[in-house]
Amino acid sequence: MTEKEWPHFTVEIRSPETVDVMWSRLWDLSRHSRAVPLTTVRSQGTSLRRGARFIARTELGLITIDDRMIVRRWEPPYHAVIEKVGPIFFGTIDAKMVREGEYCVLRWKLSYRIKAVPNLVTRVTQLLAQRAYRVTLKKILGTETQVSGEVVLLGQKSAVMRGLAGSDLRQGSGEAIGSGTPITCR
Repeated sequence: MTEKEWPHFTVEIRSPETVDVMWSRLWDLSRHSRAVPLTTVRSQGTSLRRGARFIARTELGLITIDDRMIVRRWEPPYHAVIEKVGPIFFGTIDAKMVREGEYCVLRWKLSYRIKAVPNLVTRVTQLLAQRAYRVTLKKILGTETQVSGEVVLLGQKSAVMRGLAGSDLRQGSGEAIGSGTPITCR
């Protein structure tokens, strides 16, 4: 199976912050360490740039999982491509920032696979993974944001949710629980 066929999802975040501020926050690895429980993210060098390597290490008791990454494309403050190179997680993060009117928009696309886990099982976890990334990116960016996203299951677009970050969709109602913010699903 090629990477184009791997499970993937997109999270889109809108913020009134500038592109420069959002870029700086997004790639400050200490912010990632604070936002992801049990995980420390560290660079294997002085700063992120094309070719730089970094690791997200998650530790729970005696269990340690390293998520090794390499920066493949680095065009501050607009575009970065990060490759996940194992030993357990593989894939690509494609992060793009654009200015749309009064908002900075981050489009975070992740395609991934997990070693020794069938893609069908990985696909089942996509909605959970997208939700986790949405919450984590909001913490990393540290702003009031609007979030939307798309998950592709078994090659079909199954859901597009638009609304405020952290909103839960009331099943079948099309509205966010507790906020009254409309969310559209297609």
